[in-house]
Amino acid sequence: MAYSLNEITKYITDRQDHYDFALRNAKVNLQNIAERDTTWHTYLELLMATFEVYDRMMNNQIPVVDFEIQDLLDTIGIRAQRQLNGFFFPEYAMYMKNLQRILNTFMVRHDGYRIRIDDVQHNIGGYYLYYNNYEKMLSYGFRNDIYEIKP
Repeated sequence: MAYSLNEITKYITDRQDHYDFALRNAKVNLQNIAERDTTWHTYLELLMATFEVYDRMMNNQIPVVDFEIQDLLDTIGIRAQRQLNGFFFPEYAMYMKNLQRILNTFMVRHDGYRIRIDDVQHNIGGYYLYYNNYEKMLSYGFRNDIYEIKP
């Protein structure tokens, strides 16, 4: 839902209900996303899509109801840090059977170090959006010194 609402609000800009639903979709899951200790591959991408919707609301002067941007930003910081636990750094990859195939890719540790193309895509997509929106997040109060993740 987060991805589709992000895309819809790029083209249909006058529907308050689309924006509100996008923010509610993330808000009801923020605590669970922040507390999940596994490297769930879709979370960062979902959060970044929601951030883009929020930013679009601000730029188009659309009212935001019952949503705290700092909660979203804090959760983004937590997820950006935690998702790195699923990156196959050389220090992890050297213990695997086929080092060259998995080096610098993403895994799902809680599922037997599984590597699937969709998992990799979601991780890369999340970090891509993080990189593209980093300066905007700072302008909204993103506290990068807490999370130690900088593009």
